[in-house]
Amino acid sequence: DAPAAGARAARVGRERPGKRARCGDVGAVVTGPVHVGRMYESGVELPGQTGLFAARCGVENFAMLLTGNGLTVALVTTHIPLGDVTKTLRTSEIVRVGKLLGAFVAQRGGSRIVVAGLNPHAGESGALGSEEEELLAPAIAELTRYSFILSPPPFAFSLPFSPQPVFPPPLTPPA
Repeated sequence: DAPAAGARAARVGRERPGKRARCGDVGAVVTGPVHVGRMYESGVELPGQTGLFAARCGVENFAMLLTGNGLTVALVTTHIPLGDVTKTLRTSEIVRVGKLLGAFVAQRGGSRIVVAGLNPHAGESGALGSEEEELLAPAIAELTRYSFILSPPPFAFSLPFSPQPVFPPPLTPPA
């Protein structure tokens, strides 16, 4: 069956670069998307490619990271339904991933991380959800204390905020 064969090929295609990374032959591996359900069917018991590479390299503390064109994003939750995110998300996990991302960004000379809000307008001070105040604010407070050991100082973790202040007001043509 073609989907199963494709999943087996994808699994094998991830094993080789994983071995090369462990041996130090390559410094990074770039992958494309795979059908995670098919990967499970082919015998992979890990949630996605990041978990597969981490397991093969003996890394226990890792996060999925996307980076390019000056923007780097680390995901705190992966491979779960959207409806399960708020039930699964924990301040401690935000802190763990934030520390990994902080170290990554600092190594590249960056000095600021903005934590995305979960609710529209980052909850509008609780009017549109309380996750920012209950989960994100304590994580950012802890990450801010941690940030003093990052280099180059000062390193800043910022609270999520409503998008209105981010975008300039519409331009009004001169009269």
